[in-house]
Amino acid sequence: MMPTASSSPSAALANLSSPTAFTLPAELQAWGSCALQNDDWDFWPHASTPAAPSVGGAGWTSLPHLSHLTVTGADAVSFLQGQLTNDVALLPLNQAQWTGYCSPKGRLLATMLLWKTAGATDAESTVHLLADTGLVSNLIKRLRMYVLRAKATVSQTDDLILASWGNLAAITQHNSQPYQVSHPETGLQCLAMPLSGQLASSSLWVASQTALPALVSALQDTPCQASAVWRLALIGAGIAHIQAATQEAFVPQIVNYELIGGVNFKKGCYPGQEVVARSQYLGKLKRRMYRYATPPTRLSSTERAAISAGIDVWHTGETAQPVGRVVNVAATQRALAAPAAEPDSVAYELLLEIPTELHHQGGIELRLTAPVADAPTRRVALLPLELPYTVPNPTAA
Repeated sequence: MMPTASSSPSAALANLSSPTAFTLPAELQAWGSCALQNDDWDFWPHASTPAAPSVGGAGWTSLPHLSHLTVTGADAVSFLQGQLTNDVALLPLNQAQWTGYCSPKGRLLATMLLWKTAGATDAESTVHLLADTGLVSNLIKRLRMYVLRAKATVSQTDDLILASWGNLAAITQHNSQPYQVSHPETGLQCLAMPLSGQLASSSLWVASQTALPALVSALQDTPCQASAVWRLALIGAGIAHIQAATQEAFVPQIVNYELIGGVNFKKGCYPGQEVVARSQYLGKLKRRMYRYATPPTRLSSTERAAISAGIDVWHTGETAQPVGRVVNVAATQRALAAPAAEPDSVAYELLLEIPTELHHQGGIELRLTAPVADAPTRRVALLPLELPYTVPNPTAA
């Protein structure tokens, strides 16, 4: 059943990652027809789109799994300085950085992209956070619980989050320095995102409702794609995204968060800081996050649905207990499948949390419950892929 087309551009864009197909309203027809059959993780092998995604081409996608929070007030910076893993006070205006929010046990409650913009006075800044939509409600409640007497207000905006990439001269006239934020005063903030592959040079847009028409105009001749493209680029860049299935599962270093600049070990205290520091300085981390891929494989819809963040990962030599879990996963483009692959096969890229020793040993696999009763468990071998940074190996001589 087709959803009813809305006359609101923001409503239409927010539906771009809906599992059902839809037609853009008249005012967005210039964006191109985007009738997608898009279940996000499983987009590429099962998409129905007039223009198939092309590696290296320009494109855009909406990111409804991200929400925009702001923290305002005279104490906004000092308040967050005592809550997050990265240094908010030393961060220059209009420069973004990754940061985490931990439980008292040092486990990540959320991973976020953070930046500051100038406030109403020189003494005030607005701090912006992009976090997983499914975590935002509890995240706001938790932050507000610790505000106490601080002059800081935590709010969620109704801004629309999009990403664009490729040769888009009309919309990339901003500072190309990594994580630089442009046009913060216009309500259409643009972050330069250095990711990987097709999105090696991309932009993340935070558009207010009033600025949305300008973004529509800028992207009018650009094909829309699924948000799986963005997730795949984050996996290629080795950037973990915490969601409900993995909340409170990892200390920051296990998902390599310090390797992407998401942890500052010299700043002051924050929830879980002692655990995070102890993991860094006292002993060697024996578990880390690595990038893997499945070979193109025919999977049932039940098996495809089972491949998601938080599921167990196994080793060929271990039959009783899993050895790790999936941090993030995204389906790859059909064009990247082996020529001999069957037409309806699917391949995935994954970020896994596993013992370093087993990663170097090999033999990591997924085990999927068969959709038919009494059928054997499906074993899917996982192939290691490179990350753009070096992961420390405590077992190396």
